Amino acid sequence: MPTLLMLAAAPAAAAVDGQVRVSNTETVQAYLDATGKVDVARVYEQVAMQGRGTVDLQNPVEAQGLRNLDGFGGFEVKDGVMVGRFDVDGEQRLRTVSDYTKKLPLEVQAAYTLDGQTVEPGDLLGRSGRLEVRYTVKNVTGTSQLVSFDDGTGKSATARQTVVIPMVGSLSTTLPGTFTNVSSKEANVAGDGRGGTKLTFTMTLFGPIGTPTASFGYAADIVDGTLPKASVSALPVSPLDSPSFKGGAESYKGGATTGATLTAGATEIDANLLKLRDGAGTLLAGLIQLRDGAKKLDAGLGAQALPGSRDLATGAGQLKDGTAKLRAGAGTAKDGS
Repeated sequence: MPTLLMLAAAPAAAAVDGQVRVSNTETVQAYLDATGKVDVARVYEQVAMQGRGTVDLQNPVEAQGLRNLDGFGGFEVKDGVMVGRFDVDGEQRLRTVSDYTKKLPLEVQAAYTLDGQTVEPGDLLGRSGRLEVRYTVKNVTGTSQLVSFDDGTGKSATARQTVVIPMVGSLSTTLPGTFTNVSSKEANVAGDGRGGTKLTFTMTLFGPIGTPTASFGYAADIVDGTLPKASVSALPVSPLDSPSFKGGAESYKGGATTGATLTAGATEIDANLLKLRDGAGTLLAGLIQLRDGAKKLDAGLGAQALPGSRDLATGAGQLKDGTAKLRAGAGTAKDGS
């Protein structure tokens, strides 16, 4: 049975008298069946109060199944809010657990094939062959929001987009020694020191650094098949503040600025192309006129120059004949003299 473990941290609402710092961390733990369907979900809370003074605490909680993990005493809950007055001198902590009845921020699905055939998880027990497992983890915290952005022409545009809470996490599973020839394109693979193979998959479940949905898995040869447990842990992050993502966020911002500059340059190129198109049209018109002139020249050569050249050739022939006669007459005159 896979275990889905998600962490979320947020400050508790509190009225503070004196110098007392109040913080609250929440951990949601959900047990899923082998296909990813939720079986049981619980939320663990820890309220930490540090300093000196009196605190009027107002902490929203899941009231169903609420229990005190530090003792047998209960808590006062009004309209889903745990209330109480606490005198703090140094440090005081409150730990609770209750049923988690809201929608989980992540959805997990698992699919199995044995020797290329889709199988149900329960059908793998005692089987042998080539097993392939694919996990799909989806961030389902998205809400529809209006987002403003530069359209690349120096103007602001607005579009409705689905925006998710930025979350990162990992899925880990340990395969027993009966799983051999293990392969995975996405996992970090290591031995567990007891003959098994430990796989860890990392997830960045928000864009543009990652995507709200991650898909990954592994394949292995199995003998007398069993189904190992898988554990997923995830927590929300602030991409602009987290050292792991701050550089990437700045790079994307720089890329967006460069993209706007390129778009402006492309717009100018487009305008110049229009001018080039107009110039090409003028050139084409001139070429058409040149073609028409060439046709007229060809027609003139055919209708006038060609007959004239023929007449010239005929006249040249007659001149040649006359010259021959003149030469013959000159020869006769010479003989008579």
